[in-house]
Order: sequence, then structure tokens, then C-alpha cells
Amino acid sequence: MFSIFSGTARVSRAFWFGVVLLIVPIVFCLTHLTQIISTTDVAKLRMQAQVARVVIAALIGVYLFYVTKGLFKAAHRNRSPGLWGGAAVLITGSLTFVSAHFAYDPWAYKRLITDNLSRIPPSAALLAEVTHVQASLPRPMSKSVQIQSAELRKRELVFLVDAKGKVADTRVKAIEDKMWQTLTVDHSYCAELRAAFDQGLWTAVYEFRYEDAVFFARLGPKQCAAVAPHQDLIVKKRL
Repeated sequence: MFSIFSGTARVSRAFWFGVVLLIVPIVFCLTHLTQIISTTDVAKLRMQAQVARVVIAALIGVYLFYVTKGLFKAAHRNRSPGLWGGAAVLITGSLTFVSAHFAYDPWAYKRLITDNLSRIPPSAALLAEVTHVQASLPRPMSKSVQIQSAELRKRELVFLVDAKGKVADTRVKAIEDKMWQTLTVDHSYCAELRAAFDQGLWTAVYEFRYEDAVFFARLGPKQCAAVAPHQDLIVKKRL
């Protein structure tokens, strides 16, 4: 391992044994921690996963920084670096930056890209499809639930849904399941959005507003293409 840091190891050995074989399990680990952070309702578990993600990403960033230096030395030792040596240094250096940034905010680049894309004005065809959907509102989803309105926010179509009654903690899971079943089993919801998805709509967000809770359910092309588990359904208690 010291030879990798010092630059005395071969470039291929340093890259495959010092980078690839280590990065693969680390990526799975960080992905799992990020999934826990975004899905768990247990505050303590979320905090522990956040701390673990920051520590692991920071350590791997420091490690890859020194490996990058070692690869640079190895690629330039008594020669000019070839295509393979230059690619190994570039890839490892990029991973160093990504790992360091992952410790801070793993989704910053995704948000930056989507924010810039969302600033592109929607097409006339998409606006026409949104207007067509809005014209059918308000309409009931059930006896106690009614869609009041829909608003295009960037590339998301947000439906405001009024629901009667309060939500006891013991009923949250049952309401989630019923809500998701309504949106996916009844194909009319996906059918009315299909043309909008074709014209560039990213997501349809249904905001179910109960007296003491708010539920958010997202429908996208993926969810409408096949029945998917409601991993995109988020529950927030209204203060």
C-alpha cells in the first residue's frame, strides 16, 4: 500500500488495487446511507446515517487525494505518461473531488443541473396539456378527497388535494397504501398525464392536505409505466 502512495507501484496496480477495488464497496455503502437518510422517519437513525456518510466520504476523499499524487508520480517516473496513465490520474482525481463533495452535499450537482434545466421556458405544447388538465378541476377522488387545482411549478405539476378528517399515527401506513393504489391502479391519473410527460413534464405532485397532516405523492413516467413501490411518497405532519 505504501508503494501506491509513494508512486513506486505500477500505474495499473495502483489504480485497480488502490482505487477500483476500494471504491466499489464504498459507493454501495454511501448509496445505502443516503437512502436511509432520505427515507427513514427516525430522527436518531437519520442523524447517525448522516454522520457516517460525512465521515466515510471525507476519509475516502483524503485517501484518494494521496493515491492521485502517487499515480501522478508513477505515471511520470522516468517517462512521459501515456493514455492509460493520464486516464488513471484523471479518473482518480475526479473521484477525489466527488468524494470530498459527497461529504458536504451529495445532491448539489443534481440540483444545480435540474434548476438550470427548469429555467428553460416550457413549450407551448406542454402549457396546452397543463391547461387541459386544469380545465377538468376541481373533481373528486373519493367521497372525502377532492382535487381542487393544479399549478405548473418549473417542470412539476402540483395538484392541491383537500382531504377531510385527521390522520392518526396508526393510520399513516394504511393511508399511504390507499393513496398510492388510487394513483397507480386507477390508470386514469397516468392517462391524463401521459401527453404532458411526452411534452417535457418531469413529475406530477399530489399534495393531500388533511387537517393535521400533509401527504406528498409523486407520479412520473417511471411510476406510470409500471406499478412501483411508493418510495416517493413522503409524509409530513402539519405544525
